[in-house]
Amino acid sequence: MQRSPPLGEGSPSAVTRGRSLRIPILVLILLAIGPLLAARFWQIGLEAERAVAVAQDEAAVHARLAAAQHRELIARTKTFLDVLARVPAVRQTLVDQCHMLLRDLARNAPWQRRLWVVRPDGTAACGSHSPRVDLNVADREYFRQAVATRSFVVSDYIRSKVQDEPIIVAAMPVVDEDGSVEAVALATLNVGLSEYPLLGVDQSSDSMIMVDRNNVVVSWRTMTEADVPVGAAGTALPDGPLAELLSSKAKHGEAPGPDGIERIWGVASISEPAGRIAIGVSKAEVVAHARSSAAKSIGIAAAVGALAALAVWFGAELLLVRNIRTLADAANQIGRGNLGARPQLPASAGELQLVARALSEMASGLEQREGELRASRVALDEKTAILEATLEHMDQGLVMVDSNSTVRVCNARAMDLLGLPPALMLSRPSIREVLKYQLGIGEFDAFPEHLRKAGR
Repeated sequence: MQRSPPLGEGSPSAVTRGRSLRIPILVLILLAIGPLLAARFWQIGLEAERAVAVAQDEAAVHARLAAAQHRELIARTKTFLDVLARVPAVRQTLVDQCHMLLRDLARNAPWQRRLWVVRPDGTAACGSHSPRVDLNVADREYFRQAVATRSFVVSDYIRSKVQDEPIIVAAMPVVDEDGSVEAVALATLNVGLSEYPLLGVDQSSDSMIMVDRNNVVVSWRTMTEADVPVGAAGTALPDGPLAELLSSKAKHGEAPGPDGIERIWGVASISEPAGRIAIGVSKAEVVAHARSSAAKSIGIAAAVGALAALAVWFGAELLLVRNIRTLADAANQIGRGNLGARPQLPASAGELQLVARALSEMASGLEQREGELRASRVALDEKTAILEATLEHMDQGLVMVDSNSTVRVCNARAMDLLGLPPALMLSRPSIREVLKYQLGIGEFDAFPEHLRKAGR
């Protein structure tokens, strides 16, 4: 038999292209990547929660640092006023010398707004801004406490009598050798300005708020308004989550600020004046940053999955689908009887080479058996022809009947002797049909009646 040419890419294929093997491979890839993406989406919520927890811890650290800065400011002010109280011009309330001294000191101390020296009756003796001022602080609680205790005192939040602005006042009494108060040195502290940085946080909505023991806002500012106090300063915080947080002993929490922005707060206590200081960062910014990072990782995973799908789609055609089509074409041709068809696969076919080899061996076996069968048929035909010729040329008549009483063989001599027509005998009649025919032509008329009836 002539061998067909090797099957390859150009051979017609009976493979159904509408249901390519690439599709289930892509489905497998999606099944592998899909749970990873789903888990990553689920982790977005977890990462947002973790980001909030980290922001709470960081805000608490910042609040403690701010509280430490406040303590440092108070300690610096106490030292400053203690030294100032020992200066003769202050102790003796020499107006002109006192004014010039306070003026020069105030210029070099940005953390304080104004310096005063007042007499024991509360009237001003001199000030950093003017040598003579019409001021009386005898009704102020901090002044009374400083005179009574003869020790350093820091006021709660108050509004100044001169400019009606929010201030905190530090007072240091000047005591003589007999323990009498000669004067009181005062410093109004600038608690809301640059002395309290926002501690390295970088979101535009980060803020700091400081309240006294009555939840009155001493200082409130945001990153965008670092030099301009917001109108909330000087007013008591309204009842709500932020007021509850600052009134509690919690170190961190979440609440809207005075500007209505939801923030994550870190809180710490201060002692002079007694109150709380809180550093806040926008919760929306924290969550958005966490989600943005998660979204980037999801995008990278999706891009990798898409590239893998493209690689499978085109790589499967080159490395898998073409080889399968070649095998299918070979199988189809072998099924149609072309036993010379052989699949030829490249070395990159891998395990498909085993399938191609098995298919080729099967075709070779079928081809060999078909040749043997053809040779057997030729020999059988020759023997049948010889037997038929022998039967036709015999002088004796020969009739062969099988177990079903069917006449299988009846040579020409037998048909002549028995008077049987060839058409009847070629139809493979039963022996009863042959006897019936003979009775019909009177072949057995000479026989007794009972024998003829038996023949019927």
